[in-house]
Amino acid sequence: MDALTDPRLAGAEAEFEQAMQHLRDGSEKDIEDAIDEAAKSVEGAMKVLLDAHGVDLTGKETAWPLFGVLTKSVIVEAEAENAVLGAARVRNEWGGHGAGASPRATPPGLAELAVHGAASAVTYLASRLP
Repeated sequence: MDALTDPRLAGAEAEFEQAMQHLRDGSEKDIEDAIDEAAKSVEGAMKVLLDAHGVDLTGKETAWPLFGVLTKSVIVEAEAENAVLGAARVRNEWGGHGAGASPRATPPGLAELAVHGAASAVTYLASRLP
């Protein structure tokens, strides 16, 4: 991912690389962690983009509020929401919260979808960096 060569995206790059490593390792826990790291890489890229445009944040914003600020600030198009937030949506169900009483089994291909979706989202967000 050439988009991650921008030094401002070093944190997003580290998270994305972790997502890829978890996919390669392949245990059920790794699959959940791959989804989580993929979503974190997109959130990190959104924070970098907002910072690059001089938008102040509290530091506690999650994916949906970050995207809202991006659209309100006219940095990205609202129509990109599903593509940009896809990994976060998957994480909320399959990787970012405790499983509860029963271990979960992530459906086949879902982690790959989250990671590849995150790659597209980060590439899009990086294209908006000044």
